[in-house]
Amino acid sequence: MTVTQSLKKRSHWLYALSGLIVGLTANYLPQFIKNAEATPAGSNMAEPVIRDIDQLAALMSSSAVENDLRYKLKKQEFDFQELEKAHTEVTDKMNTLQYGLFKSFENINKLRDKYSDLAFVLEMPEAEMITFSNSVLPTQVKANTFNLLMSSIPLSPVLDEKFQISSGYGSRNLKYEPRASKFHQAVDFGAPIGTPIYAPADGYVEVIRPSNSKVGNGNFIRIDHSYGFATSYSHLDSFNVENNQFVRKGDVIGFTGETGLSTGPHLHYEVLLGRKKLNPEPFLEFHKDPSWENLAKIKGVPWDDFEIAMKETSMKSALVFR
Repeated sequence: MTVTQSLKKRSHWLYALSGLIVGLTANYLPQFIKNAEATPAGSNMAEPVIRDIDQLAALMSSSAVENDLRYKLKKQEFDFQELEKAHTEVTDKMNTLQYGLFKSFENINKLRDKYSDLAFVLEMPEAEMITFSNSVLPTQVKANTFNLLMSSIPLSPVLDEKFQISSGYGSRNLKYEPRASKFHQAVDFGAPIGTPIYAPADGYVEVIRPSNSKVGNGNFIRIDHSYGFATSYSHLDSFNVENNQFVRKGDVIGFTGETGLSTGPHLHYEVLLGRKKLNPEPFLEFHKDPSWENLAKIKGVPWDDFEIAMKETSMKSALVFR
């Protein structure tokens, strides 16, 4: 017999007993009053009265027992409800565990199928295939991280490499153009009108601003890249993208010109991290010798934090595609 069945049986018994006691009291009390009224005055009524009083006392004692039984019954009903609640909670947890176990077996079967397929293709026993996969994973994560880095951060040229920087990042002599800023927070490339400009990384076009004015940046584009980076392009002749368009690394985004404040056809190129304008030159040179060591030489960027974030992303992609 389970605990639940036992509690239910005891509850039925207690209800029956309490009902019996109430019934006896209700039936006997009127008879006692009737006997007392029928006894003549002055007669020897000690024995029947004493007997009736004793019986009433017994019944009163039974009433106390009844109250005690009712209290215990209510307590057992409460215990029974708590037991039912606990049983429901345990059942829910068991169902959750069973579902988790089912999903684990499902994932194991998927991995087993994947390793079996790879082992078949490579003509390798399945056990050796698993060992081989575990050894390859760190290398794959490292490669994925570097590929992610090269595609999501502006580390590639924006013009054909035959076009050289005509004005670098930093202080400059402005005796020929006093209206321009003395500290140049960008690099300028001298290039003929209509030279293609390439996206240095994946991103989306946040700003396209046409301008017919002879001051300022002229026709302007800004592209948002990953991890807080952005790039901007000024003095363009024309655009090859639209607002909010996603662009891939290497896509042609526009063409060089001499709009705005310009002494001749050129591209004014900026690299930003948040609102901070960085020196674009080391970003433009990185593709010539790409490595983590050279990346760390680019100042103004918390590369250690970026590497951790990119490795987490790469680890997930390595587990998905391994």
